[in-house]
Amino acid sequence: MMQNSTEIAPPAPVKAKPLIVAVITRDDGYLDATLAAIGDVTGDAGDTAQHPLHAEAVAKARRYLARSGQILAVTVVVAGALDEAATKLLVLAAQGADPDPGPLGMVYFDAASTGLEAEPHLDERLEAFYARLAEASFPVLRSPYAVVVHRRTPWWSEGAHTLADRYLQRLLTPEHPWLLRVEQLSALVDFVERSFEPRRNHKAALRELTTTLGDELVRFLADRAGADWLLFYYTGSSVSPLIDHVERAATERGVLVLRGANEHGLACGALANHLLHGRRFLMIVGTAMMDELRGTLANMRSAGARGFIVCPEADVGSWFTFQGTITRDEDMREALAARRIPVVYLDRPETMPARLEEAFRLHEEARGPVVLLVTQAVIESRDPLPRRPVYPVASSSALAALSPAQQAGVAAALAILNRERIKIVWQCGRLDPEEQALVHEIAERGGIALVDTLGHPGPSHQGGRPVPGYLGTLGLYGFNQRSHAFLHADGKLNPRAEQCVFFLKSKVGQRATLFTPSRRAGLRMIQLTDRADHVAPDVELALVMDARAFLHAVRDGLDVDPAVLAHRRAAIAAAAAPGLDLASRLPSAPMSPNYFFHALGQLVERMITEDGYDYTGVYDVGRCSVSATRAVPRTRRGWSGWYGRALMGDAPAALSTLAITEPGHLVAFVGDGGRSIIADPLPALLENALAYPARADKNVTVFYFSNGTYSGIRTYRERLASRWGGRQMRTFDLLEPDGERRFGPLLVVRRTLATFDATTLREAMLARGRLNVFTVLLGHNNDDDGFSFVTAGWQRERV
Repeated sequence: MMQNSTEIAPPAPVKAKPLIVAVITRDDGYLDATLAAIGDVTGDAGDTAQHPLHAEAVAKARRYLARSGQILAVTVVVAGALDEAATKLLVLAAQGADPDPGPLGMVYFDAASTGLEAEPHLDERLEAFYARLAEASFPVLRSPYAVVVHRRTPWWSEGAHTLADRYLQRLLTPEHPWLLRVEQLSALVDFVERSFEPRRNHKAALRELTTTLGDELVRFLADRAGADWLLFYYTGSSVSPLIDHVERAATERGVLVLRGANEHGLACGALANHLLHGRRFLMIVGTAMMDELRGTLANMRSAGARGFIVCPEADVGSWFTFQGTITRDEDMREALAARRIPVVYLDRPETMPARLEEAFRLHEEARGPVVLLVTQAVIESRDPLPRRPVYPVASSSALAALSPAQQAGVAAALAILNRERIKIVWQCGRLDPEEQALVHEIAERGGIALVDTLGHPGPSHQGGRPVPGYLGTLGLYGFNQRSHAFLHADGKLNPRAEQCVFFLKSKVGQRATLFTPSRRAGLRMIQLTDRADHVAPDVELALVMDARAFLHAVRDGLDVDPAVLAHRRAAIAAAAAPGLDLASRLPSAPMSPNYFFHALGQLVERMITEDGYDYTGVYDVGRCSVSATRAVPRTRRGWSGWYGRALMGDAPAALSTLAITEPGHLVAFVGDGGRSIIADPLPALLENALAYPARADKNVTVFYFSNGTYSGIRTYRERLASRWGGRQMRTFDLLEPDGERRFGPLLVVRRTLATFDATTLREAMLARGRLNVFTVLLGHNNDDDGFSFVTAGWQRERV
């Protein structure tokens, strides 16, 4: 029978603690089991045992309660819905019962019988329930142990398993009729122990605390970037209170708070956002986790990424602390110094002002992320600092005045651009939006051909049309027929006097050219860099200055001789379009990389011009990503794992971040080697999408290329060394079944593609609120699909 309320009191003369328990159900069996469990705790249910474990639970519970003096007088409020429960509780308070029934403690919630089993916003309903009680000043003892929610259908049957933060989840199991009663009993005693026993919480477990370190870091980043910075974290016991505080502070300011599959994924997301948008960041990781960032940490340093990485560390002198990295055997500071990573050790709260000033200064120098190794005393400090850290002078966005030497360099560059009747190529490194717009304007006015590299793939199309003068990639990998034809005749490099290559924001390293040291001697080179120590020894003219200052000066001084301009534009037009190899047109099964990427490139071109398609490309390290960079048009700057150390797996590891931060659609190109080397980024991507559903109103398409081999290395062996690849080239791909499931704002569609269906792909890639996970089955060949110059064979000969 359903009840409104009932009181189960312990025997006198022990003074009992009053407590209200709410049971929300429309099922008599659930109610009976719960009331029996409460009676087990208070001694009112008799001694009949349903199961040996039930008998054991009752005995242990009563012994604990008697020994600790935690005897209860429980008032049970029964309702069929949360709103009804809140109303009954408020009526009970208004009646002024004597004796006082006490605060609300446990809430037993039968989601199955109340029609909320599939409710996606159950957390919000519970928060509204508690908010209504709080508004009426109804006493509540709320904790992580206070709410138990039961369902009949496994929530993991929908393809995902996660546990709620603010309530316990249980599954009703009819095959064990005694289990529900024991679960409810255990939940109530757990609640009593955690609520009424003297607190034994470690400081790291407490919620809603502020931290001095968190305050100062958030304040500094807000001063420098407003809300346009990112918070990343991977939790650990020692940093959980710091994360709690900084997450609240960041959310209040509108800062994005993003997760990753692991610490390495966080680093990849931070690096990608720096290279694409120049965003600053704060990353908090657990003790000893600096090693988990892999070589991406060095790439962040090379890129000058601005941000802080907070990592707990032991006090110097502590004797081999658990997970400590500053011990008698090692010193993480020396490891970071060897990589030239700025590091500051914060050991005591009283030294924080000076140490933070050092960290802020290092941040402004843009030498890479500043690692803060912090002791537990610093993490837990909540006291005001003896003085506020003094911020360094913020770097000005105004154009710096050029020195006389820099002005002379610009004049020399303008003399080449305005007067010399030669071909000009600009190879662009990482450009911000203003720099990119200036480059495109100057290139069109000056008849300049544009190329990029695998590390910094730039846009090939803007405004629905091709960028004038864009020839494709130029570098050690990513061979491109047009850029090669522009600089060569009959396979030989054109004479030095006929052409000049400007390397913008570049070290002119090996990756940036396809020329050996001896062949570089035949190339006239101009270099623009802001670091004198990056000037290459074989450039004709080194322009050491800010790129924006150089581009503004060139734009203002550009006055190309009409005859020179006509010569250059004719040379760009004469650069042969890529001759289609046979493999690009043969519908073999499995598809060749040539065929798939040629077809995809044609499809994306149509989507750009006809559908207004706009996307950010993500390119992992491997042969297929090279083909994608070369063959598939881009509307934005892409993020490439080829940057820096060319770390396989960095690009997909950044997907969980980029799916939220990129303004347009996202397309990722990942080989089976890269897929297998990292943690799956998709669960973290979905978790971020659940946190920011409005930012998931886009299309994310992930192409996983499965050819069962490390195809780039195998091509090197087979084409250059005429040797079998061997077992070391083999990968083993497990193919997931096709299917569709919705997770919050995203429909996740998995497909294995054995053929190219342009109509289906077009529809899939244009659908918003959709995550496509396409495994593309490919064969292997060693014919040219853009991997390197030496793979360009007879199939591209023009007939």
